[in-house]
Amino acid sequence: MEKILICVVSLTVSLCVVHCYTGSTGTVSRSSTNLPPTTQRPPQPEPYPMPKDCEEVRRNGNNASGVYTVYPRNRIAMCSLAVFCDMKTEGGGWTVIQRRGNFGSPMNYFAKLWQQYKQGFGSLDKDFWLGNDAIFALTNQGAYNVRFEMQNANGVRAYANYDSFWLDDEENKYKLHISGYSGNAGDSMYYHNENFFSTPDRDNDRSSRYNCAKDRSSGWWFNYCMTSNLNGLAWKGPYKGTNDFNDGIEWQSFMGAKNSLISTEIKIRPRVFCTKHHAITPQ
Repeated sequence: MEKILICVVSLTVSLCVVHCYTGSTGTVSRSSTNLPPTTQRPPQPEPYPMPKDCEEVRRNGNNASGVYTVYPRNRIAMCSLAVFCDMKTEGGGWTVIQRRGNFGSPMNYFAKLWQQYKQGFGSLDKDFWLGNDAIFALTNQGAYNVRFEMQNANGVRAYANYDSFWLDDEENKYKLHISGYSGNAGDSMYYHNENFFSTPDRDNDRSSRYNCAKDRSSGWWFNYCMTSNLNGLAWKGPYKGTNDFNDGIEWQSFMGAKNSLISTEIKIRPRVFCTKHHAITPQ
């Protein structure tokens, strides 16, 4: 009897979010084996017909990185969401929530306002922010890790992993909860933990003197103001800054201040991740 590969993980589900962001979609090719008509078997049902994230997409047998549809758990409805899945890094199953790179976007492409960061913007195969509502929905359906990947102007790459990552909802200003650092980039998110999300038109930082988001032309979880900001201006290497502010793409424990990164990705995956599936024989 044919063996089916499955991986079962029990997660505590917290169901929230009303808004669904529909991002840019693409076509993902899926390979299949062409058997002779006499030996062709009927297709097996996917273990997760409505996958809630890219890890469940991976468990359905998809091993190619690209755009897929997921269904974050929702109190009101099962809303579909187009996401980019990284199926290569550290076993795959990562849902990408942010990307910066050399895609021809203007250097201030991430200088957006609250509503745009809420809904998301960009193209899933280029520069994009998935949307705070979508990130909230994804990270409140179980326990999630987050991975920050970055590259400097000299081509040196670094990463920072965190064991715990989630956002509060819009009513609570998408407050950040992040902890459990490991990696080689240094912990530049510790300073931002338990801070609200700010944009140039929504000043939620802790500074009474500055509007950190406006001065740095971006949305981020600013404190007084920042030790990281992956949504800053794309200066590409050392820079002076607008009005002398450090407003570039920064991860200061990696490159220091006023030394802008050239590419970044932020991606999430369930904390309980199965690198090996167990074969069982159906009864």
